[in-house]
Amino acid sequence: MLRRALLLTLLSLLLSAVATLTTVYLAAIRPRQRSWGIDPAESAKALPGDEVIADATVVDTRGITIAAPVARIWPWLVQMGYGRAGWYSYDAGAWHVVVLNANCGDVGCDKGSEQERWLRADLAAHQDDCTLAYWHQARFSSDRVHGNNNDTGAFWDALYDYGADLVLSAHAHDYERFAPQTPAGRADPGHGIREIVVGTGGGGHYKLGPARPNSQVRNNSAFGVLKLTLHAGSYDWQFLPVAGKTFRDSGHAVCHGRP
Repeated sequence: MLRRALLLTLLSLLLSAVATLTTVYLAAIRPRQRSWGIDPAESAKALPGDEVIADATVVDTRGITIAAPVARIWPWLVQMGYGRAGWYSYDAGAWHVVVLNANCGDVGCDKGSEQERWLRADLAAHQDDCTLAYWHQARFSSDRVHGNNNDTGAFWDALYDYGADLVLSAHAHDYERFAPQTPAGRADPGHGIREIVVGTGGGGHYKLGPARPNSQVRNNSAFGVLKLTLHAGSYDWQFLPVAGKTFRDSGHAVCHGRP
């Protein structure tokens, strides 16, 4: 009987604690989560989209302050949301950086597509000495799951025509670095684009197949990140593995102009 009474007392205390924590969360923590970064006036005012569900059960309005002028932030914001483009560019020091959307079945990547036309116009408007581009699906890859992705060939054509230096991709769960090459996969040490595939964020590694032409370094055993240092006229790369792994890859390259 004593043991049963003790268990009932402990259960009562546990339920009381849960009830107290739930009350504190709903009264003090949850409201702040739903209005993080804004003041009461901003939370109360009408916003576009309110009319879609007039009597919504839950409404979250959050905000963030970005230390930059509107002219720099707006081009990024207009691309957010379902069905938007998902490609843009920006400058990082002496480098011009282009971000592309390689979900080609949804947005189109082929020659003459909206994205490809935008890419060529963007590159023509930015005659930087150094250009970096990145997107998800690797154009060239030696993995056995995906391999080469021909859908992004038009990206490479445009980038090569305008003298781009480096392309970063992932999708394949491994690390692979290629020597500078043409869009057709031919070695071109003078004007080719170097591709580095960094799919080492934590998903299970893929098996590697025969090395593709111009593949210089491959690894499918280490997780880690790629550190890039962008200089005026050159760049350094360094693969940093997680603790306990010994695989390393690093190097230095100089930017080049158009072919």
